[in-house]
Amino acid sequence: MNIFRIAFVAALTAFAASAQAQRSCADAKTTIELRDCLSAELELADKKMEEYLKAAQVGVDEIKGSTNANTVDLSVAQKIWERYRSAHCGDVYVFWIGGSIRYEQTLRCQIALTQERTHTLWADYLTTFGGSPPTLPEP
Repeated sequence: MNIFRIAFVAALTAFAASAQAQRSCADAKTTIELRDCLSAELELADKKMEEYLKAAQVGVDEIKGSTNANTVDLSVAQKIWERYRSAHCGDVYVFWIGGSIRYEQTLRCQIALTQERTHTLWADYLTTFGGSPPTLPEP
């Protein structure tokens, strides 16, 4: 029960920090301020995804005795996803290479894909069908 409280508080803290980053990014006056703010937002998104990835791995490890679970390897899937994010957002950077907006567009791409991955981890590994609450709150 304690672990759920800790996870809940951590999720609330991350949410509040993300909301603050979004507000401050809207207030950015220069390209450098916006890039720095979006970089901080990406860092928060990465940390949250890592939290959900670790929780998902715990769930996978708990069911390793079952037949299907022996082939589950989240680390391989995560590395492939990271390569995808890098390639896709790298293409966004090249597409917008003519101006300083390329930094904003690339960071927003990375943030969006990271948040999507976090939600996918939650939906695929951290929710239950029996009506009990998920391991972590929906991101």
